[in-house]
Amino acid sequence: MMRLSRWAAAGLLGASVLLIPATVAAKDYPHARGPLAGLGPLRGALVHLDNDVRQIFRRLGVVQQSQQQQSASLRQESQKVRALSLQMQTDSQQLASLEQTLRGQEAQIQSLDQTVSTLAQAIQGQNPPPPITHTVTVQEHDAAGHPIFVSLSLIPVNGSAPIEDNPQDSVPTSNRVVFTNLPDGTYRVVPAVPEYHIASPTTLTIGPTGPTAVNLHVSGDTYTIAGTAIANNQLLSHAPVTLTDTSGITWSDDWSTRANGFFVLRGIPDGTYTLTIGTSSPIKQQVTVNNGNVNLGYIGN
Repeated sequence: MMRLSRWAAAGLLGASVLLIPATVAAKDYPHARGPLAGLGPLRGALVHLDNDVRQIFRRLGVVQQSQQQQSASLRQESQKVRALSLQMQTDSQQLASLEQTLRGQEAQIQSLDQTVSTLAQAIQGQNPPPPITHTVTVQEHDAAGHPIFVSLSLIPVNGSAPIEDNPQDSVPTSNRVVFTNLPDGTYRVVPAVPEYHIASPTTLTIGPTGPTAVNLHVSGDTYTIAGTAIANNQLLSHAPVTLTDTSGITWSDDWSTRANGFFVLRGIPDGTYTLTIGTSSPIKQQVTVNNGNVNLGYIGN
């Protein structure tokens, strides 16, 4: 079979339009003589070559179309990338502006904090915190060392208002008075009853280091109450004994009857009291002390 080179095939392809009428003439006149008689094989080769070239061009067209689509897609993606880049630049500028604004606000906050701190110091200077206060317990005794209860006042030497032993700041029981909420300072100790006076100490200095307890010696006339307690015709031994004055203050000082029922209460100033002996079915009796000792004798039943 005759082989054509690539260039010969391309040249023949260009002339195929002119040769096709000749091939048609050869087909119509198979017994022709002369120049047409040897073109049969060449005609078939040209037909096949023409079909191959057409298919190649069709494929080239498909490839070209695909490349055009891909190129359009790449252009779209490139546009998106450029738009995103511009948006990122804009966002970066906005972020830089926001950071600058925040730095300005932080500076304003620091300035405001400093102003508030200055105002707080000024307010604190105008309104100092309340002073630290103390609690002091005062134990009262007469000259003989016997417990005695006398209402007291503490008068500040700086001229402030006196501090009384009222229910708000003192708890009087027996010979004990508790003062609370005492600020630092020096106080004169003054008895509330004129018949008594303070032997020692006459002043108290209260501070962070104390004192918290004071033994107070009171001069004045005091007396004793004595008696023997019986219950059911039996001597009442080791029973607690208390006194309650007309103001409702109860004195106890751990008083109690002895084994033979006898008791003695010392350091009792003038006044009217309720005597109570025992806790179960107690013995109660009113007693008046008036410038002298009191002996009740046998009391009870």
